[in-house]
Amino acid sequence: MWIISMVPARRESTGTQATGRGSSGSLLDKPAAIVGAAGTGVSRKVHSLLGQPKARLCLDQPSLRDCELESRLELLHGESPFVLDPTPPVLGRNGTYVVFRKLHTKVAAYRQYLHARAVSRAEEALLGAKMVGRWPSGAPLALAPTADDPALGQDARRHNNFGYADDPRGLKCPVGAHARRANPRDAFDNDGSVNVRLHRMIRRGTSYGPPLPDDALDDDGLDRGIVFVFAGAHLKRQFEFVKTHWLNDGIFIGAPAEKDPLVGPNDGTGSFTIPQRPIRRRLPDLPPFVVTRGGEYCFAPGLRAMSWLADLQT
Repeated sequence: MWIISMVPARRESTGTQATGRGSSGSLLDKPAAIVGAAGTGVSRKVHSLLGQPKARLCLDQPSLRDCELESRLELLHGESPFVLDPTPPVLGRNGTYVVFRKLHTKVAAYRQYLHARAVSRAEEALLGAKMVGRWPSGAPLALAPTADDPALGQDARRHNNFGYADDPRGLKCPVGAHARRANPRDAFDNDGSVNVRLHRMIRRGTSYGPPLPDDALDDDGLDRGIVFVFAGAHLKRQFEFVKTHWLNDGIFIGAPAEKDPLVGPNDGTGSFTIPQRPIRRRLPDLPPFVVTRGGEYCFAPGLRAMSWLADLQT
């Protein structure tokens, strides 16, 4: 793999979950997964996601509908005048683009925020699950809306086999929750403005640094967080689109003033809405919980390109 200097890493609040009281694990510290609709035949789709990379970065941040239309036109008509392909062509054959991010998580700040807004440990755990979209065990709110289910969280065949189509108002899992923003699954199957399948991506994350001790509310000054890697064929349509339009914005869920409660660029003035009956609850004054410490845009060549490089005489 080598680094391509297309766009420098930006300092931004984007990444993965900061963890709640009693848990210092990561949502992304899981086997590699596809961000997209559930049950889409991942094993048969990996080649189309990785092979024939085309990099187009969404630097001008056009509207969500414009980005969707542009992505569909690219699929219909092929090449775009702004596509950057590796040269010579043998380098791009069956290769893929890789995005690397090192994300510092403010675990103590996250726990303090929940602690100040809950009257019990049970409510604290529920508020954290509403922000994340999953319980500490990994069990999704879509399948376990009222309490954690550790058995479900450990069941690899069940904990990713769910959708949001039966929960359009977000009463089980808020539409602005981190997991639902990053992967809306089937929530927009009947909405012509968003095609989730265009933005699926393979991602993997692992934690670094020592976990903050259970029940600790004060920062111990040690560095901890997530190392996040994305792999895909189209940086703009996959990584950049999800980050810019789904995590850092709320237009697509009808809440333009709200950002992802965990990894969005929050500054202490934003809020997070939890739909519930008889009246919704709004968590105010969201601070940043995740801070980008570094990152790169990279390119990983395929086996044919590696053989070509190995045969070079100079």
